[in-house]
Amino acid sequence: MSDYVLTEASVNWEGSTAYSRDFGDVYWSRGAAVSEKTHVFTDPIQSSWEQLKPRNLFSIGEIGFGFGLNFMLTAEKWKQKDFQGFLHYTAYEKYPVSPGDLTRLGKVIPQLPVDQLLKHYPLPFQGSHIIWFASNIKLLLIFDDALNALKDTSAKVDAWYLDGFSPDKNTNIWNERIFSQMARLSKPGATLSTFSVSGKVRRALTNAGFLVTSRAGYGKKREMLFARARGEWLPSKQIRPKVAIIGSGLAGAYLCQALRRRSINTMIFDDGKATSFKVPQLAVYPSLAINNEYRYRFSLSAFEYASLNNPYYYQTGIIFSPKNQKQRNRWLRIAAKFPNNFLDYQDGQVYFPTAGWLASRDLVEQTNAIKQHIEKVSWTGDEWLLQHKRGGDKVDVVILANGAQIAPVAMPALVDVIPGLSLSVNLKNPTSQVITGTTSIFPPINNLSTISGLYDRDLNEISQNHIDMLLQDIETSETILSADIGLRATTKDRLPLCGAVPEWSKPNAPNQVGLYLLQGLGSHGATTARLCAEYITNLIIQEPSSLGISMQKALEPKRFIGREA
Repeated sequence: MSDYVLTEASVNWEGSTAYSRDFGDVYWSRGAAVSEKTHVFTDPIQSSWEQLKPRNLFSIGEIGFGFGLNFMLTAEKWKQKDFQGFLHYTAYEKYPVSPGDLTRLGKVIPQLPVDQLLKHYPLPFQGSHIIWFASNIKLLLIFDDALNALKDTSAKVDAWYLDGFSPDKNTNIWNERIFSQMARLSKPGATLSTFSVSGKVRRALTNAGFLVTSRAGYGKKREMLFARARGEWLPSKQIRPKVAIIGSGLAGAYLCQALRRRSINTMIFDDGKATSFKVPQLAVYPSLAINNEYRYRFSLSAFEYASLNNPYYYQTGIIFSPKNQKQRNRWLRIAAKFPNNFLDYQDGQVYFPTAGWLASRDLVEQTNAIKQHIEKVSWTGDEWLLQHKRGGDKVDVVILANGAQIAPVAMPALVDVIPGLSLSVNLKNPTSQVITGTTSIFPPINNLSTISGLYDRDLNEISQNHIDMLLQDIETSETILSADIGLRATTKDRLPLCGAVPEWSKPNAPNQVGLYLLQGLGSHGATTARLCAEYITNLIIQEPSSLGISMQKALEPKRFIGREA
């Protein structure tokens, strides 16, 4: 459809069997969808699952997500066995199936949890999409060319499902380049299963380093291929470090949420300076441009995750008016790349119907942060020591999420800080949608609306003149409940600082052990903070990464070494 939006699969139904018009092949054997997929894919991994213990992490990679049959069957088996560990499932798909075809699958095979998949099934945007199927089942669904996506993946996979169409009809995924990337991402002893018995496939897998054997196939197929990566397979134990988050604003709150989801022992410290406390509502919408560059794919993925099953997110829609003809032409071209139910441009106004706002104050307050200023953080050789007036705390991991505040460890200045004004007012004509631009106006909470803007480096104290400037052309009652100054911390390249903290002064700047940074969220912090927090959590406990390698490098703090922030 466009360089942002992938072409959906062209599917023809023949009774209970889905047929791909693009590849001239069926998605599953006629009348045998569940039994065939179970035999070829979920049964072969049961011997590995028998070795799992509580807190083990099991990672599956699938080439060819299709209708999600293999994922749903695997997730259901995981739930039935009541594992206390964590299942991570990464799937790649270049031609996403439409929601309409998924709905039909649910009618054809009603025992599958299709409704649950549909509830959070993403639009066919190129990039990564996160779906939580349970508190311990995570699907990372990557809509992209398989080879490009595999090259950009950071993971250690326990088992592979190779489920593309016939090798003769889909040569792009049945080749040594694909298999070499799968081998790179495999743990020692990782398994691979596929319905194919093609000699070309067998040779390509062998050349990529897999040990290939044949097993009994399903139905009329006498054989199927089963392979292992070289080495002994051992279950991966989920790492459970003791973590301290310094900073209880938006970044800290989402970090706390991601870590506690995994039952990680987490402390969060609040020095009373978190600006997210002062702004009760923040806009959530993606940053887009005409060209589909990595930063805009990241913003789309972040926007999707910010709104995913988030009790603090309110989907009201966001509307704004471009300032001049140049901007209007730009947004007209951007809107043409997306479906109208995601981005619409009408009568000179840009409308994001699925965007909205975050109840940032409520999110921050639920962390139950410790009211304590951390004076210094130092590495003792095997753990981190946090020093404060009441003594000290020892932890395995420290995450600096203190926004514009001075870090308690030696670090260069990496963010530019700009003050902005936020008011809580009673509007005579409140809006039901977020209206944003130079000034942002939010729907009311308990009859009070947030109005924010007026970013000025010289804004140190609030005067009536500042309030009048912000409220220009906005009708309010006489009541202004509160007026606060918030700080926007932004990097030079307008991307967050997200990742491991390097040893700044050493050659090649190796990463410090157990020290991470999430800062510089800028004007789109309510959009990007949740995905950034998920990624840092992946790093800490060594899960497959929610971000591709290229995006990890774009966000890592060490990108500014040798150049000004």
